[in-house]
Amino acid sequence: MGGTTSKDDTAIPNDPTALGLKLVGPHHAGRVTFKNADKLRKGKACTLTLASHKGWALVPKSAPFKVTHEGTDLELLKVGFATAPEDDAVECTLSAEGLIVVDDGWQLDIAHFNLEEGTPLNLIKDPRQHPVEMLYGRKFTVNDDGSISPLTAPHLFLGSFSRITLVNHDSPDALVFKDAKALEGGG
Repeated sequence: MGGTTSKDDTAIPNDPTALGLKLVGPHHAGRVTFKNADKLRKGKACTLTLASHKGWALVPKSAPFKVTHEGTDLELLKVGFATAPEDDAVECTLSAEGLIVVDDGWQLDIAHFNLEEGTPLNLIKDPRQHPVEMLYGRKFTVNDDGSISPLTAPHLFLGSFSRITLVNHDSPDALVFKDAKALEGGG
């Protein structure tokens, strides 16, 4: 996804271990700032590498997959933060309307347009042509400090949860110890 030319979406390299991209509050430890925020603010193509965490970047976390929403097939691509060279980072532009647009029609999307802390963000390819004013869950602003917020929720920011939380045992986000048996015996 680094680069702005069209690619075969099935060939997009991904890192399933990347920390998921989420909305976080203003004082959250997982709030991030972006190295190329000034370029993005000016609508220029740039990579989403982090200033707040050197050597980290926003990268694809999954291969693209299809979902159906209100009778329409959409493509989703999970994204997250990982240690990565700049060439592997998601490259995008910020449109005049506030849409963060990536290669070949992908747009940054707040899941279900739920403007609450903890809501995940993905890239989406939506074939429907919506009036831009309806897309409040896909409109962003670049803040003066290099962080990014939803345009209609400036009290929230792009980030990731860095702490351990409870999940179902079969969740792909489950923490699994390599030597769990050794822990059972206290050693």
